[in-house]
Amino acid sequence: MWRAVCLTGLLLVLAGCGAESDRQEITVTRSSSDELAAPAASMDTAERFGMKPRTGMGNMGAHATAVQMFAFETPEGWSKASPTSLRQVNFTIGDTGQCYLTVLGGTGGGLTANINRWRKQMGLEPASEDDVMALPKTTLLGHEGVAVDLKGTFAGMGGNAQEGYRLLGRLAIANGKAYFVKMTGPADLVGKEEGRFNQFCDSLKEDPQAMIAAAHASAGVSGTAPGLPPVGGFNSMDLKWDAPEGWEQAPDRPMRLVTYKVGDAECYIALLSGGAGGVDANINRWRRQMGQPALSKVELAALPKLTVLGREAPMVEITGEYIGMGETRNANAGMLGLVCPLEGQTLFVKMVGPAEVLAGQTEQFKAFCTSLR
Repeated sequence: MWRAVCLTGLLLVLAGCGAESDRQEITVTRSSSDELAAPAASMDTAERFGMKPRTGMGNMGAHATAVQMFAFETPEGWSKASPTSLRQVNFTIGDTGQCYLTVLGGTGGGLTANINRWRKQMGLEPASEDDVMALPKTTLLGHEGVAVDLKGTFAGMGGNAQEGYRLLGRLAIANGKAYFVKMTGPADLVGKEEGRFNQFCDSLKEDPQAMIAAAHASAGVSGTAPGLPPVGGFNSMDLKWDAPEGWEQAPDRPMRLVTYKVGDAECYIALLSGGAGGVDANINRWRRQMGQPALSKVELAALPKLTVLGREAPMVEITGEYIGMGETRNANAGMLGLVCPLEGQTLFVKMVGPAEVLAGQTEQFKAFCTSLR
């Protein structure tokens, strides 16, 4: 449970997202229900923290294009829509179709839960574990997964029932991430676009360089070519640190430089472009996650400081009831956090877990932070 408490993405990373729980995205992009069985960014943190892809890139046809961490081919006739916190890549197809990619940390709730959520949206009965295991095998972002093809009455936002719809999807779980591509629309439209759907899925690749380019763009640094110099002089690939004894490195997670498992707690580092919302705002956001009131300017200024990467950075120690996604609550929780503003970037170190675990890790956390170089 506590591994799920300490979160992905974006402040996923920093706003924190909590334990795995059912989640429904509310969006004005067409009429579809985007329930997901896993924590994800609870607000438009991607935009707030400078990691959302810039819009206005135009339709590049079948040329590879980069959005956030992904490179892909845009099928002919598909139009890019603005990404959302749960749609890293987002398309509209004609007047009624849509297709998007979602990537979450962890298992995303698992294959069966997500497939049955999609089946429910299409007015179908749930599938068993055996049914899911028997689904056609496919690949997504280089990982083995399953493919689904559903027909029925699609339940959109507000319970709108749209008869004669079809849903194509690919799902894969690998390396600490859950990948989903979903296409919905009237059955005749989806039938015509099935080949382009497969083309899009097959072309998808993770592209870390695209994230670096997006970070530079949001910070006003021009250029997107490989080898672009880091914003503010710090390249995430060059940062080093010393993990305390007993900390075990966990699988890679989106938007984190590294994650460590510490008993039933997690500690991770994130380096984001720009001011990332501001030091005071992030500290008070963390306090709200722990059910604690915001600090005043005077109280914020009085927080203890650590020297990290040659800068003075405030550190917080918070205990309380951790409030996660969907108001999931974890009593007797603890949080250690550090926010270090850099030139054109902001570094975060955050540790969340049971209060009794964190009580014995304060000095190790401080040593971990100050070891960054």
